[in-house]
Amino acid sequence: MPAATAIGAALLAFGPPAVFFFGFIAPRSQLLIMSILAAFVWVVAITIAGVVWVAIPPLQEATALHLPVAVLFQEAARWCLGRIHVSAETYVVQLMPAADSMAWNDLSVALAAGSGFGIVHAVTMHGGAIVASAGPSSGALRPAACPSACSRAPRRSWWPSPTWR
Repeated sequence: MPAATAIGAALLAFGPPAVFFFGFIAPRSQLLIMSILAAFVWVVAITIAGVVWVAIPPLQEATALHLPVAVLFQEAARWCLGRIHVSAETYVVQLMPAADSMAWNDLSVALAAGSGFGIVHAVTMHGGAIVASAGPSSGALRPAACPSACSRAPRRSWWPSPTWR
């Protein structure tokens, strides 16, 4: 029964994004690249925010101090992603005479980038909870000091995998 719960929770949480991803983004290579790039940019931004959190001890004591810093890093990363998109679009239009046939309109690129950000965020933040719902010794990472709670640090830095034992 725990495996059925884990599968049901995963399908409920990740079913609609998977349908959107495979139905709209995956068939268009430009949108797929943008989605993967957006996911990578999110991982870089959250990693930099984590390094700043570890490097500056006062941020470790108060979440209210760290949240604005993390939000600033994520917004800066989104701005950089937008700049990358604009410069890439400029070069593609210069290189290809029939650039109108490409899927580079603003709405589709925004949806692809947003789904890249959102899917990797959801998997990173909530993937461990879904794995933990499969039952004991199902691969959820547990800290030695508190075995009843999942470790937050590994979930934020590594991709959760049901094969971890």
